[in-house]
Amino acid sequence: MDFKALFPMRPKGESVKDIDEALQLARNAGEAARASIGDIQARRAAVLLNGSEQEVASAEAALAAARADAERSDVLVPALEQKLAEAQRRERIAALVVQVAEANAKCAAAEKAIHARYEELAHALVRDVLQPENEAIRAREAAALAVDRLVQDLRLDEIPENLRVRKVPFGVQMPNTLFRNQLGDEIRLPSLKGTGFPNDHVAAIWPPHNGHRQGG
Repeated sequence: MDFKALFPMRPKGESVKDIDEALQLARNAGEAARASIGDIQARRAAVLLNGSEQEVASAEAALAAARADAERSDVLVPALEQKLAEAQRRERIAALVVQVAEANAKCAAAEKAIHARYEELAHALVRDVLQPENEAIRAREAAALAVDRLVQDLRLDEIPENLRVRKVPFGVQMPNTLFRNQLGDEIRLPSLKGTGFPNDHVAAIWPPHNGHRQGG
């Protein structure tokens, strides 16, 4: 290895790619040098016994050069391996910093959304769904009781159709969640997984009339 061959084994930069390319060059150069040493040593005895002065000098110079190349590779390879490990660690840390930043940003956005929208939506749910539902329950119970008192001596077929109070449950199918089979004072949100009850029964429970969340 002449010194011109040495310089490509120096990383062009500090990136994992640059260092890894230099490491592969150093390893390849070392393997080539050791192969050359083996070839020269296999022929060395014959050259020393039978070669001309020029042939002997050339073979000895080639052997010395190959040994020097192998020695440089032996020094470069572990140094580059350590440098590569450090660069990989830096890249992992940098990637982790990005991942943590993204997670924190999403947490901040979710927290903002919860504070900005949850109470509003919860109150809207109470106002538009839960309160009408409870009013319906109370009205049905009162109407059913009044009808019972009025028609307790009548047969079922004698009760006018317009005096028959609607039965519960109403049987409302909520999208992607459990089957709401009765009137009640709580609502389950659709599952995040979209599989519905009973496969996923952990959808958040929205609040009853006091506007505070219950369940998780």
